Amino acid sequence: MIAVTLICWGMSLYKLRDLAGDRGNRPLRALCLALIAITISMTLQPLMPKVDQLVGVPDVARLTSNCLSLVCATAAQAFLLYMTSGDVSTRRRVRRRTVALALTITVMIVLFVAIPSEVSLADPRVRSGEYYGEPFHAPFLFVYLAYLGWSLTQVVVLANRYAGIAHRPLLRFGLRMITVGSLWGLAYVAAKLMAVGLGTRSADWALITDAVVVLTFSTSILLVLLGSTIPSWGPRVGCGGPCAARPDWSSTPTPSPGSTGSAAWPASWSPTPSPTSTPYPHPRTAPRRKASSNAPPSRSSPGCHRAS
Repeated sequence: MIAVTLICWGMSLYKLRDLAGDRGNRPLRALCLALIAITISMTLQPLMPKVDQLVGVPDVARLTSNCLSLVCATAAQAFLLYMTSGDVSTRRRVRRRTVALALTITVMIVLFVAIPSEVSLADPRVRSGEYYGEPFHAPFLFVYLAYLGWSLTQVVVLANRYAGIAHRPLLRFGLRMITVGSLWGLAYVAAKLMAVGLGTRSADWALITDAVVVLTFSTSILLVLLGSTIPSWGPRVGCGGPCAARPDWSSTPTPSPGSTGSAAWPASWSPTPSPTSTPYPHPRTAPRRKASSNAPPSRSSPGCHRAS
């Protein structure tokens, strides 16, 4: 878990550096928000006993960490939506998800205040940190898991669709990693529910379910983290060969009026639109991996535009 947290900090700082040079890039802003939220969430987890003692309220650190995880999942959806279009329809879809996030966090906070924790900060288990490894079943936890499960399902659908129309191998590979990582996230949700149901039966079950929760959560975060950033740093470390030289999510140009690219992808990455289509068709109706007829010549090797 500590290693994953350190990687999160490294990737967050790396992308913030890119954002400093391109502050108007909507996909990059959403990606940075997702990275920062999950990084702080994971940083809080080993510090929960100290944070609760400092604030004077038990489980406030757990609530904060869970809320930040939901911010990450929502920002990941916004990132994938902005990857294909920055038009009014896309911004409306992002706003709807933001409202749903705000309502969910509000409900969690209300439940946290209305139904306080049964333990006291003076409890030796709380002071030693043992309490934070035990099965947890506060009411706000189920709201958290419900929203997280829905949000990760949306990420799986979006990433899988967009991977099907991505031309560049490294970009497509990154989207596939996001899909697999989100599936591991859904396994984490199932493991948390299993921990609530089985963890209270015996100490053995509690240890098993806790290990599964940690494994699924860490694997999910690591895969999504690598998948969302590999198009930026992959070419610099030799990943993907010559065909991966251009897919860089750190600085995506804004198209000129009438161009075939969206605000996130250059025209050469996008399918060829029909005369009546939007600049970048929705993935359900977009042609699959057809190179644009008006795309500029590639500076990569001749085989870079072949569908793999």
